[in-house]
Parts: sequence; structure tokens; C-alpha cells
Amino acid sequence: MTSSLVSLSEFCKRHSASGGSLHSLVLAGWMMLIVLLSSTAPASTGYTDYGLPDECKPFEDTFEKIRENLQNGYWIDAEMEVYRVRAKAPDCRLVPFYLGKIHYYRHQDRKALYYFNRLAEQYPDMQKVYHYRGLIFYQKGLVMVALEEFHKVMDLHRTIGSGYFIRYILPLLEKDGELDPSHIDTLLDAVTLDTARELTRGFLAYFQDDYESALVHFRAAVNHNRRHAAAWMYAGRCHEMLRQPVRARNAYNQAIAIDDSYASAWLYRGLIKLDQGNWYGGCRDLRTASSLENHAADLAIRNYCNRRPF
Repeated sequence: MTSSLVSLSEFCKRHSASGGSLHSLVLAGWMMLIVLLSSTAPASTGYTDYGLPDECKPFEDTFEKIRENLQNGYWIDAEMEVYRVRAKAPDCRLVPFYLGKIHYYRHQDRKALYYFNRLAEQYPDMQKVYHYRGLIFYQKGLVMVALEEFHKVMDLHRTIGSGYFIRYILPLLEKDGELDPSHIDTLLDAVTLDTARELTRGFLAYFQDDYESALVHFRAAVNHNRRHAAAWMYAGRCHEMLRQPVRARNAYNQAIAIDDSYASAWLYRGLIKLDQGNWYGGCRDLRTASSLENHAADLAIRNYCNRRPF
């Protein structure tokens, strides 16, 4: 439960100041402000289009062209490319996914849901399907149904960023522009996915600076799914805020062990190592984060790792 009634604007203000786009990090006596860019920060959505399954990989360039056409609003061109792929690879699951996406952009919700519903039955781990179904249900005013769909994304995406929560789940929890604890409890009690529900409660507490409560929820999420890397990572962030660096580092270790491409976990573990005087280990972690396109790590490397040969 959130600790008290708070306006949505105030919540977002706290998010920006305490753990979102700007972090103040004190390392080895130096103050450094790291701007965590949206593609890599915990505040980012941490979410991209569905990756290429094996049966679709021969058409990687074609799907890139399809994405470009959709971004530019060339829906007919995109649709023609999808049909060309279907003629050669009828089993490629991205064919019905992009057909559903095209119908979504055309506001043909019934046709879009036809494809998304079939995909959800055939490929229950295809996260983006639930995302688009959530968008459709939300636009139709079916808030509870949309909330469940977005929580399915949170549940399946093991490195989900808090930005996904901020953008897609938080607005559904407000009542008259405010975050009312009793209203939030009513909504979340109806969510059937334990891990995702605890993540949401954790984010709500975290961005209101209630790190002890947030930690309880992130740990609960871990207990429901010990393979959820984001739950471990945000538990680590809470430990850091509570000045428990050893426990934070252990949590980041767990996140990296689950998914060694989790850039934010490498970033924060590297910063802890630097703070503990482990220059070599810290810079090695930061360079790993940088190789995973975490731009905050690039800034940290310039400030701490390029001062002497690495």
C-alpha cells in the first residue's frame, strides 16, 4: 500500500528527483551527476519490439524495413512486406504479430485483437502481444483488463524498467489525478500475477522514497519468481538507498547471473565497486555496461576509468 495520498504530478516529480532520469552519485570523494538516458536507465521502459525467432531470422532485413515503414506511417508498404514474408515463411510468428500491429495503427481493433489473441494462445511468452492488447483495452475504457495485460508484460519481461510502470501502469492507478492507497489496493488485489503486482507496489514505494517498504515488495517479487532479474536489481537499488552496499552488490550479482546482458545491473555494481575502492573491478563492470549500450556507463568511464590506463 502507498503510504499516503499523493498527486500524480508530485509522484512524477519525486521520480525525477530520486531515482529516475537524474542520479547523484558520490564516489571516492567526488560528486558526479549521471544523466541516465531513457534507453538504459532504470527509469526507461527497458522494452523493445519482439526479437527475431529462429524461423524469422532469414528475414531480418525485411522486418527492419517493415519497422521503418510503420514508423513513417507507410502502413500499406509495411503490410505488403509482411505478406511477402508470409508467402515464404508461413510459420514465422512475427507475421501475425505485425499484421495485428498494422491493424492497431489503423484503429481496426477487432482485426488487431484477432491476431493478438491467437498469438497469446500459441506463444504465451510473447510479451509484446499483451502490451498491444493492453493498449486496445485501455482505449476502450476497460481499465482492469488493461491493467492485467500490462502486468503480464511486467511478469514476463525479466529486465523490465520502471519506466514501463511509470508510463503504462501508473496512470491506470490514479483516481481523480491522485494516488489513493485504498483505490490502488482495490485495483491491485484484482491482479492475478503475484510477481508483477509486487513490482508495482515496490515501484510505488520506491518513488515515494519509502525504500524499506519498496524492498519488502521487491523481495516478495523475488520470492514469487527468483528468475526475475529486475526484481533483484531494484532490491539492490533499495539496499543502496538504505546504505547497505554489500547487500546491494549481492542483489546485482543475482540479477547479472540471471541475465548477463542486464546493463543497469552491471552499471550499479560497477559504481559500488568503485565506491569500495575496487577500481579495476568497477571499471570492468562499467565497460561491460557500456558494451551493452548503457550511456550512463560511458559518462562514468570518462570520469573514473580513463584517468589512468585500464
